[in-house]
Amino acid sequence: MLPDVPFFQIDVNTGKHATSLHLKDNHDRAIFESLLADADVIIDGYRPGTWERLGYGSQYFIELARKRNKGVVYVAEDCFGGSDVSGAEWADRPGWQQIADCVTGVAWAQGNFMGLDEPVVPPFPMSDYGTGILGCTAAMAGLYRRATAGGSWMCRTSLVQYDVFLLSLGLYSRDVQEQVRHMHDVDFFALRHSDSVDEVGKRAKKSMVRLFPHLFADDTMQRAWSKGFAAELQWPKEPIRIKGLRVGHVRAARPNGYDAPTWEGWEEEDDFLAGDD
Repeated sequence: MLPDVPFFQIDVNTGKHATSLHLKDNHDRAIFESLLADADVIIDGYRPGTWERLGYGSQYFIELARKRNKGVVYVAEDCFGGSDVSGAEWADRPGWQQIADCVTGVAWAQGNFMGLDEPVVPPFPMSDYGTGILGCTAAMAGLYRRATAGGSWMCRTSLVQYDVFLLSLGLYSRDVQEQVRHMHDVDFFALRHSDSVDEVGKRAKKSMVRLFPHLFADDTMQRAWSKGFAAELQWPKEPIRIKGLRVGHVRAARPNGYDAPTWEGWEEEDDFLAGDD
């Protein structure tokens, strides 16, 4: 199993099945390929080229779609982008949000806002989640196009591309920036380039709880028992409701590797969460 930060799993595994397979093991490869045979969307978050080296490149999915007579929507997410462009600089390198934020200048803009002549990594995973949302939107667009036009669809997104887009939108006016600086805790502005994202996030959250307590109130949270974590978990409710349509997760988070690698019983679990109409 790949290493991971445990508290991330409490967040991003909400609503999911979470299994682990070793793709260099023949037994696990056979299971993985049986899952792929029925998959509609494949999301690849590995370093560019990794799946190709494991034998699951574009040609594999083209052949899969041909055999089952149904296309595949393939979403690739990486740090630097350009994996589909010959000779693109750094395209094959791994990376995560803080690297992308520093490379693109987002961290410099954060530090400059704080009155510093140095970068400070932003307090929250903006490009992580923003890139994920773009990838999700692309996947839905791919499913729509498969349904209306047929074929398979490839979608690409990256942390750096998202950050570049974010910067292209421009900064808040100086007046707005000054208002925000005046509102927040002095302790936040004592941060420096050497402070970790954990420390930056902790101080930002402390200030936000003071300023906007309603965002953290009990009635904005959903709670459910997680068998995998053997604990009650809490996370924010969805911000919208649509009459007659369920909006929200169907199961609490679980640790990586908790579920069996099968589609069987996917919608028949005894820990499904009740939905609101």
